[in-house]
Amino acid sequence: MHFARIGIIAKRNSAAAWQMVGVLTQLLRKQGCSVQLDEDSATSNPAMDDQPPSLPRHLLAQAVDLVIVVGGDGTFLETARNIVNWQRPILGINLGRLGFLTDIPAAQMEEMVVSVLAGQFEIEQRLMLRVRIERDGETLYDQLALNDVVLHKVHMEHMIEFEVMIDNRFVQSQRSDGLIIATPTGSTAYALSAGGPILQPSLEALTLVSINPHSMSNRPIVVASTSRIEIHSGDQRKEPAQITCDGHVKFDLMASDRIFIERHSHVVSMVHPRPHDHFLMLRQKLHWGEKL
Repeated sequence: MHFARIGIIAKRNSAAAWQMVGVLTQLLRKQGCSVQLDEDSATSNPAMDDQPPSLPRHLLAQAVDLVIVVGGDGTFLETARNIVNWQRPILGINLGRLGFLTDIPAAQMEEMVVSVLAGQFEIEQRLMLRVRIERDGETLYDQLALNDVVLHKVHMEHMIEFEVMIDNRFVQSQRSDGLIIATPTGSTAYALSAGGPILQPSLEALTLVSINPHSMSNRPIVVASTSRIEIHSGDQRKEPAQITCDGHVKFDLMASDRIFIERHSHVVSMVHPRPHDHFLMLRQKLHWGEKL
């Protein structure tokens, strides 16, 4: 696979990200690549000298061979949701903190990008989730998530009640602060802090992790990625609840809403510079193996 046409999507309103975009643009041009910017990124930052042309995100995805994300994992997640249906590989440059998804450190950007353009990379496919919410037979919400879909309470002092079905089979009813349905990618995000397992990214699996469940017998559940998960919400007039995708795209639930979560038909293709070691990344990010 050869990357000649590069699209760049940067964190909005970030001087550090936009400065990196300028350096990256010059580097890519020296490597003989054409460069196009995401229109949203370009309009949220001041114009740069000799700025490349910009396109709306969906048109950008269709016009390039590779999309480079400059920012943090939040910017990567948004990009993945926006362009997954156009099946373009994504490379992440990390300007954030942990950077589980944007795995090129800013300090090593130039050497690693040149290495990728020279063919020293591997592509890893990550599954995504699709969530739909039906009310009185009408679909009111239809969104995607790379990390997780979270059912959560709105008011701090109240738990919410709901029932969970998997492949049309009743699994449980519970009172808790919510439920996280995570992909293997999202197993190191919110699900991890709630006590869920870390899944190897290549696993064809999903995890269901309760948030502060009322029952001490409640434990995380791992199911096949082909599973169809259905959640029946309780009376949200008494206990308001929301659905959130990747921590950003929210929807307020009402009584009797039906939530359907299943694997999306397309995957996200992540580009990693060689050599890539997922477990090395975990050790570095989670500080495993450090002397006490």
